[in-house]
Amino acid sequence: MNPTGARPTANKLLIFLSDGIPNVKQSSNTAIDTFKGNNPLGEWFSSGSFAYERNATLMQITQLQSLGWKTHVVGVGLGADRTLMDRMARMAGTAMPDPSNPTGVKISPYADGNPADYQTRLTSIFNNIVSAPNIRLVK
Repeated sequence: MNPTGARPTANKLLIFLSDGIPNVKQSSNTAIDTFKGNNPLGEWFSSGSFAYERNATLMQITQLQSLGWKTHVVGVGLGADRTLMDRMARMAGTAMPDPSNPTGVKISPYADGNPADYQTRLTSIFNNIVSAPNIRLVK
């Protein structure tokens, strides 16, 4: 997994935007299990619906992070898989404190609730990502 066409010294940024649960994967179950075994500190799914598809996504996030990519995870809509999205954000190191949870659990940002508010919420989320100190879109 090596990006092509990117300047070697450029910061790599991926914004993972999703409105649902992953239901397709490219990696084999064996490759996913091997990766999980070699990376035990992740927030892997041990069972349940689409566990391998979810773990394939977590595997990809972990691999991108190891290549120096900064990955931001954003959920859209009420059907977004919050459990997966939050785990992805924590594994990518871009999760934020949950203001409604005093225990310090970190989550990814969401645009959910009233669909009429999605544009405003997404604009705010993307502005926060662009203004993050570790991201520079231009020199």
